[in-house]
Amino acid sequence: MMGENMPNLPIDPYRGGVDTHHLYKTVSHGHFDVLLDDGSLVELMIVECADGRWYLEGAPCEWLSAPEVCLNLTVAGFREPQFLASEDEATQLAALLFKKHYDFSEEEFARRFIQD
Repeated sequence: MMGENMPNLPIDPYRGGVDTHHLYKTVSHGHFDVLLDDGSLVELMIVECADGRWYLEGAPCEWLSAPEVCLNLTVAGFREPQFLASEDEATQLAALLFKKHYDFSEEEFARRFIQD
């Protein structure tokens, strides 16, 4: 569901987008980042909710329009995530989205992936 159709979304006063930490009661997150040939970094967050669900969150870009990813740059452009059952599921989905868009082999993806 897009943000303009969602009443009473909590707003993050620092970023201006939706406060997903408050909305989904998040308890932890990790960064899933990939370095591209041009030196740019594409970032996704893998986020854990207090109820055990997980989701992916990223800023909108050309390919992160995948319906599985929560977009959270503006309230009007906010899109709810597809919730996943585990961190492993969220990590696998993030890897799949990167590999699919950039056509990385397993080896190429492993070389570019930056773990934090």
